[in-house]
Amino acid sequence: MADQLTTPLDYAQAYAGIGWAVIPLHWINEAGKCSCVDTACRAPGKHPLTLNGVKAASKNLSVLAGWWARWPQANVGVATGQISGISVVDVDPRNGGETPPGMPNTVTALTGGGGFHYVFAHRTGLPGKLGPGIDVKNDGGY
Repeated sequence: MADQLTTPLDYAQAYAGIGWAVIPLHWINEAGKCSCVDTACRAPGKHPLTLNGVKAASKNLSVLAGWWARWPQANVGVATGQISGISVVDVDPRNGGETPPGMPNTVTALTGGGGFHYVFAHRTGLPGKLGPGIDVKNDGGY
């Protein structure tokens, strides 16, 4: 299946197909800037295009098709927490994060900053931060 995924919409629909709610995110434009055109953007290519942000996250394929018809270059954000059934440990080496020893084997994704997202089944009551450069993305996050 991975060899059939070529567009952001393909990935968004594949994630929805496994039960993850997604949202369209801004992207980096040809000038190397965030598509939001805010010269002081603090999260280039990483913040929602939807008015309600992560609260708009959807698994509905028609909704996703509409978003990516409007914004075909949009990055794909996955809502974390109960809505998608996942909690994510975000290790960011730019902020001092190192993978904790004994990290269980799980699905991972390489981040734009050279770190990793470690994906686990959703759990409530997790702290938002595990240490310098190590955050937990859960309910209300993406």
